Amino acid sequence: MAQSLQLLPAIDISNGQSVRVSRNQIELETLYGEPSQVAQDFISQGSEWIHLVDLDQAFNNGNNRSVISKFFSNELDSLIQLSGGIKNQETLNFALETRATRINLSTAALVNLDWVSEVVKTHADRIVIGLDVLGDRLIARGETVDAGNLFETLQLLEKIGVSRYLVTDVTKDGMMRGSNIELLKSILDVTQSPVVASGGVSSLEDIDALSALVERGLEGLVLGKALYEGKFSLTEALEVVG
Repeated sequence: MAQSLQLLPAIDISNGQSVRVSRNQIELETLYGEPSQVAQDFISQGSEWIHLVDLDQAFNNGNNRSVISKFFSNELDSLIQLSGGIKNQETLNFALETRATRINLSTAALVNLDWVSEVVKTHADRIVIGLDVLGDRLIARGETVDAGNLFETLQLLEKIGVSRYLVTDVTKDGMMRGSNIELLKSILDVTQSPVVASGGVSSLEDIDALSALVERGLEGLVLGKALYEGKFSLTEALEVVG
């Protein structure tokens, strides 16, 4: 039986609350409540994963570490992928102290590939490399950091031995205009490592289209705004991927 696409509902945290983000703009007027309660709702619908993001840290606007620590103190029956501004040893150390199954290094970390290489060697499968893509450039969301050409950097990351990538077309993130299928295909052609897609999903049809890439190495999909705006439920999305 073919592997099905993993779905990772996102919980973006700013100022201690679940919020949403569109094209690098945190929409603070749209609050979704206490993060662990939001997570519990997703878990009750059948989610095996939660994609937890510290938006304030990603945007260099403080952090939500106390909230995240509290989140992890709850015995939630799910796996957690922790993200948001993890780009140096100090931010990584906090992430490593949590019980996060995976830790997503920010695209901004890629300006220091020697450090990234050491992190990957030391922590192996626990590390996911974030690729925030704008055209053919790697541009960290929430920052103006240009981390280089996508495919040149990807070749270097492949030599390092990266075990997993999280790919976001930054022009799609939070816009609900569909995923960048061609971008994903081009990255899947370069790597044998699993890829998780993020950004742009607006319908169950989008999820179905992405499921067709599983056989090429697409492992997962982060879902955000479409869930929160009720375009479909997580239960419905899980039915699509089987």
